[in-house]
Amino acid sequence: MSNQPVVQTRDRNLSASVFVREVDLKGDGNLVPMYSICVQRSYKRKGETEYQRETINLNLDDCLRFAEMLRTIYHKTLAHAAANKPAKQDYPAQAVDASGFDETPF
Repeated sequence: MSNQPVVQTRDRNLSASVFVREVDLKGDGNLVPMYSICVQRSYKRKGETEYQRETINLNLDDCLRFAEMLRTIYHKTLAHAAANKPAKQDYPAQAVDASGFDETPF
């Protein structure tokens, strides 16, 4: 069996790959597919030329729970930021430098 992903997707510096392996769960010789998802983020540290890669592996059942948790924390962070704005807005906004994302190695 190949160790290649069966499904892949990418959005700039983020990627997700799905792997499948067959497992005999009951010990009766019947193999069932088990899926795992590898989520990666690549980035360069300031002043470095090599990409760093962070990886997390999830079970299929974890994916929607993780997505919901991220959605929730995103909205809570926006609400916190709106409620705690400094009086004077002379600070730089958060921004993502989109240049170079096509060169991100995966």
